[in-house]
Amino acid sequence: MHLSEVMTIAIAFHGSGYRTFKEFYTLHVLPSWRNAFPNLVSYTRFVELMPWSLMLLC
Repeated sequence: MHLSEVMTIAIAFHGSGYRTFKEFYTLHVLPSWRNAFPNLVSYTRFVELMPWSLMLLC
């Protein structure tokens, strides 16, 4: 995944209304956004990528 894709999903979570990121990613992103993000990774791998994107967002 590109860093910009990780950042987009992280930003979308904040406006999603889900209480936890894991719930948002597993229940919404993985099943529904596969067309928009063809290189989606597992939840565990995504969590590993998040610190890089959050540093850039700040």
